[in-house]
Parts: sequence; structure tokens; C-alpha cells
Amino acid sequence: MKKKLLSIFVAVLLCLSTLGLFMACGGSTEKDITGVTFEDKTVIYDGTEHEITVSGTLPEGVSVSYTGNKGTNVGVYNATATLSGEGYKSKTLTATLTISKAEITGVTFGDKTVIYDGTEHEITVSGTLPEGVSVSYTGNKGTNVGVYNATATLSGEGYNTLTLTAKLTIENDPSLLTITGVTLSDKTVTYDGSEYSVTVAGTVPDGVNVSYTNNKGTN
Repeated sequence: MKKKLLSIFVAVLLCLSTLGLFMACGGSTEKDITGVTFEDKTVIYDGTEHEITVSGTLPEGVSVSYTGNKGTNVGVYNATATLSGEGYKSKTLTATLTISKAEITGVTFGDKTVIYDGTEHEITVSGTLPEGVSVSYTGNKGTNVGVYNATATLSGEGYNTLTLTAKLTIENDPSLLTITGVTLSDKTVTYDGSEYSVTVAGTVPDGVNVSYTNNKGTN
């Protein structure tokens, strides 16, 4: 009886200590994959492709395959990394790649003052528009004297819309503010029953009109 128990004990020890016998007893030699991480990543849109990959050192013989780990346009990408290799338990990691909208920079919209000359004037943005960004204007053009409140709206795929404001001012030519070289002189005549009048003398500037009151008389 003692010999039988001893034999069973020896068999159990051999099963636990010997790799081949351990497998025969229903165990497994596949190892866990450790030392590798797959982390979330947030970037700003710039029109190029971005991606997230695992960090750390892959054990020899282990490879990784990805799904959904790359993106170009604004959005959230749910990525998966599957690690597998001979002698290792497969491991699946998840992370998110977030591409956020970019701000439009390097563009200005400044006030502008011009002298009236009868032609149309306008103000536009200065600087270089990022690729894919366009600008639309309201109230940025004018011909007549006055102040024009202008708006420039910049927008494009992957960018936050930017609205800029400025003023276009069209002023009178200072030389035109005072009309010179024209006179209206007194006049004396002898009554003869005819109508007489007085008018301005000199050259009236282009665009200037003359209107009279009480410049005619008969009696």
C-alpha cells in the first residue's frame, strides 16, 4: 500500500515539473504579451494623415495588426491593435485617434481709408489662406463717400470658421471741399421793362451744379 502511494506521489511531481507531462495534464505554455501599450492620441488637423501605434518592445516573434488607427479628416477614430505570435496568447488593445479642427491663423483684415475718385474701392484680407480655406465678403466694396462696415468669413474643411470685421472709409478730396474761382457780383441796370439777371462768373468745377434764388428782376 505504501509503495502504491509513493508511486502516485512521484507521478504527480513529475507531471508538475516536466513541461511535456505538464501539457499532458491539460496545462498551457502560452505566455502573456506584456510591456506594450496602445494609448489615445489627439492631434490638430493639418491635411496630412495621422496614426497611432503601440508603444514598447514587441517580444520576438510577436507581430501587430491594426484596424482604424489612421485618419486625415477631423473626427474620432476607434482603433484596435491585435498582437499575436507563436507561443503567446493573442492580445487586443483599443485606443482612439482624435483629429480636432484647426484655427485659421496668419490672416488679417484691416481698416482702409481712400479719397473719393468716382471708382469702386474694396478691402480684402491680407496673408496666406491655408489650403482648402476660402473667404466670402459682405460690405467690403464702395464707390460713394461714406463708411462701409465690412465682414470677411473664412471657412474650410478641418478648420473652425473665422469671422473678421473692418471698415472701408471713402472721404471727400480736401481740394473739392471748397469751391473756388467762381463769383457772383452785383449788377446795376436802367429800367426798360426787360427782365435782367445776375449769374456766377468763372469756371464751375465738374460735377458742381448752380441753383439761383432771386437773381432775376424786371421792375
